[in-house]
Amino acid sequence: MVTAARLRAARLGRPGPGRDAAYSFLRPAAGLTASLYLKELYVAQAYRRTGAGKLLMEGLYRIAADHSCSRVEWTTDTGNSGAQRFYESLGATPLTTKIFYRLTPQV
Repeated sequence: MVTAARLRAARLGRPGPGRDAAYSFLRPAAGLTASLYLKELYVAQAYRRTGAGKLLMEGLYRIAADHSCSRVEWTTDTGNSGAQRFYESLGATPLTTKIFYRLTPQV
C-alpha cells in the first residue's frame, strides 16, 4: 500500500489542492445539481498498483461531496485497458448512453 510520502512523490507539479488531477465543476448536472468532471488523472508508472490512484480518486470524491456534486464523471481512451480496469475496480461502469464529441477550431 502507498504511504503519504510515496503519494506526495507521485504527484505532478507542486503539491496542493487540485494539483493531483485536473478537474472542473459543471453546472447544471442531474436535477440542476453540480457534477465534478475529471479531465486528467495521471499516476507515474513507478507508483501504479500501489494505491496512489485510489487515494487520488477518493480525494476527488471528497471534493465532490464537499461541493454537493451529484456525481463524478470522466472519460478514458478506448484503448487504455489498464485505466478501464482501474476504474472498474473502483466500482465504476462505462456509460454507454453518451458519445464524446470534439471540434478543433481552424485558426
